[in-house]
Amino acid sequence: MARNAEKAMTALARFRQAQLEEGKVKERRPFLASECNELPKAEKWRRQIIGEISKKVAQIQNAGLGEFRIRDLNDEINKLLREKGHWEVRIRELGGPDYARIGPRMLDHEGKEVPGNRGYKYFGAAKDLPGVRELFEKEPLPPPRKTRAELMKSIDAEYYGYRDEDDGILEPLEQEHEKKVIAEAVEKWKMEREARLARGEEEEEEVNIYAVDDESDEEGGKEKEGEEGQQKFIAHVPVPSQQELNVLPSFGFLFDIDGVLVRGKTPIPAAKIAFQKLVNSQGQFLVPVVFVTNAGDCLRQKKADQLSHVLGVPIAQDQVMMSHSPLRMFKRYHPKCVLVSGQGPLLDIAQDLGFSQPVTIEMLREKYPLLDVVDHDRAPGVLYPSAAELPKIEAVVLFGEPVRWETNLQLIIDVLLTSGYPGNPYHHENYPHIPVLACNMDLMWVAEAQSPR
Repeated sequence: MARNAEKAMTALARFRQAQLEEGKVKERRPFLASECNELPKAEKWRRQIIGEISKKVAQIQNAGLGEFRIRDLNDEINKLLREKGHWEVRIRELGGPDYARIGPRMLDHEGKEVPGNRGYKYFGAAKDLPGVRELFEKEPLPPPRKTRAELMKSIDAEYYGYRDEDDGILEPLEQEHEKKVIAEAVEKWKMEREARLARGEEEEEEVNIYAVDDESDEEGGKEKEGEEGQQKFIAHVPVPSQQELNVLPSFGFLFDIDGVLVRGKTPIPAAKIAFQKLVNSQGQFLVPVVFVTNAGDCLRQKKADQLSHVLGVPIAQDQVMMSHSPLRMFKRYHPKCVLVSGQGPLLDIAQDLGFSQPVTIEMLREKYPLLDVVDHDRAPGVLYPSAAELPKIEAVVLFGEPVRWETNLQLIIDVLLTSGYPGNPYHHENYPHIPVLACNMDLMWVAEAQSPR
């Protein structure tokens, strides 16, 4: 292989070097605009690019070039446009004019300005290519909506059918059809009557359904008589007296507690003022009032006492609906052994709801201490046999969020995977597992903090 020094001494290399020294060799445009450091040359390369763009835009107007050639031309034009932008930026850096702001506008073959200076553009026949034509088709404008006045212009009595009988045609047709239906019904009744008589059946006495008894029973209703003893109306349902109507209100209130009446243990000032207007002088509510909350860490009586102290009005436990209150209706689980999780007096809450065999997480942990090994400080040093035997756990009740999440989650998972026998090993996936009754799925709240968490 020839060395570089030998290549440089060839006739062709010496001829091109001589032409370059005489200025006859055409200088090539730099690949990167940043390589040019002279403003006149940068202007020259920009004009050259504009000339190439003009030629290719003129070529792309010919739709007979074929789809592939048109796409290639369109790609080349977009590439030159990007390169032209780079040279304009370089010209501005070298102290030249800002052509992006003051330069002439670029027009297509229809004389319209090419929109924008970024993104991919389509020129000439490229706009009619498959998949491109849809981009330039404008969606038809929706029909203008009629105003209310235009809609009501054709609404009159005839629209509602009030003039159907004015034409003199409908009423005669209805009367004729009515006579025909009555005649068919009478004929059917006669045939059935003759058939009963032929079978020797006694004819039942017809009852006048329009007759009104003079005496009305206490349950059926009451007769109201006027001043002269004339009957005014008959009530077929028990009618309350006006005094009862004045006593019984026709509406009531359901109040959320957390965030509406109190925030944590701090009452909202306006709530206490509003409740003073809902009670009479004896401290009794003027209308039915019920308090609802998704809390489940205490008994209803304790929550009622807290509300009475905060709001300054007497509140009974029957007026409080907590997240676990609906569990009173799950009577089929009441005699079964259930695992309860949450905070507060769990056994008292469960027994108040009707559960006769509740088991807490702590009771389960004492029975099976090796199931809870996350906290090493609580791990038992010596294992003692538990005297209390636990029956099969047939349901899991979640009153609310626990304090020790890791212990509760681990033991609940053990109960579910062993079908209520947490001391047994996992043999296979048990599905469907024993039921889980979740009272409160809301794990985000504000209380007295600044933000929900």
